[in-house]
Amino acid sequence: PKLVVIVTCIHDELEMKLFTILSALSIFTSCSAVSDPFTSFWSKFPALTNVDNNRDAETVMEESNLKDTNRTIWIITTACLPWMTGTSINPLLRAAYLAKDRPEGKIHLMVPWVDKKDQELIFPPGIRFNNPDEQREYVKNWLITDAHLPSAAEKLNITFYAGRYHDEYHSIFSMGDIADLIPDEQADVCILEEPEHLSWFKAPFKSKDWQDKFKYVVGIIHTNYVIYARGESLGLIKEPVVYYTNQAFCRGYCHKIIKLSGALQDLASEKEIISNVHGVRAKYIHVGDEMRTKKFTKGAYFIGKMAWQKGLSELFANMKFIAKRARKSFSIDIYGQGQNAKEIQDYATQQKLP
Repeated sequence: PKLVVIVTCIHDELEMKLFTILSALSIFTSCSAVSDPFTSFWSKFPALTNVDNNRDAETVMEESNLKDTNRTIWIITTACLPWMTGTSINPLLRAAYLAKDRPEGKIHLMVPWVDKKDQELIFPPGIRFNNPDEQREYVKNWLITDAHLPSAAEKLNITFYAGRYHDEYHSIFSMGDIADLIPDEQADVCILEEPEHLSWFKAPFKSKDWQDKFKYVVGIIHTNYVIYARGESLGLIKEPVVYYTNQAFCRGYCHKIIKLSGALQDLASEKEIISNVHGVRAKYIHVGDEMRTKKFTKGAYFIGKMAWQKGLSELFANMKFIAKRARKSFSIDIYGQGQNAKEIQDYATQQKLP
């Protein structure tokens, strides 16, 4: 049977790409223009939105009120220390700051456990764990010694789900139904760090999905996966697929969506906001204060993953443009590791970028 997709609009360049691809495959059956790009389409699936449209979007409801210190909150993420990546550190600190002023056992952090083979690929040299208990101890010690949050380390409950690292995606994916690991009587509030990522390659829910399991589900969007998809081979096809898949998962599983930046894709206009809920660690502010007394003479610096998707190609293009117009560009030092490190270094050398 022919796959049938009903599209109600073509409102931007990305949808035009999708329309062009699927039209060529004779998949579209109807297409009509509407003023709101998504309202008409998603209104056909009210079960996916789970939103009371008569409520003010800013109204604090009983189920969405997280100020109550007696509420049980589960924070589920896609990475864990000692892998020094944003989705391991920021959710850990979020959980720690929630835990330090609440009763013990009210804040749970769920992180992936990977075997020794995967640990070799993502953990620093010399740091390996034989079991989750050893890794839990390492994480709690980091909270005490590096984050200076001993109270949080004592109160925070850290649990693991089985994961597998996929080097081609540079990501860890769950190996089962995470929701099924959480007792129903403890399922109150859930914060999904990267809800789209947690949903891509998961096993089917055994009993309940996220919204059925929890009273309130918040999704925090960290990464611009649409840009990652665009830069891959067959990006013309992958980009719109990732775009709409992400929308479906986030709409279907989250009551509220928090995007860290406006550069991230649209997911669900009626339930999403933009807010940098990570904040800035006091440690970095102290370093900045110390540097005020010193003179910086070496220009700008970049700290991050050495991957083209981090915007380095656009940065280099702007540096070349400035050099062409002004005959001299600014200097920049890049610190980091990543899958494109060698390519980036070779390109900068070849183009004689300062």
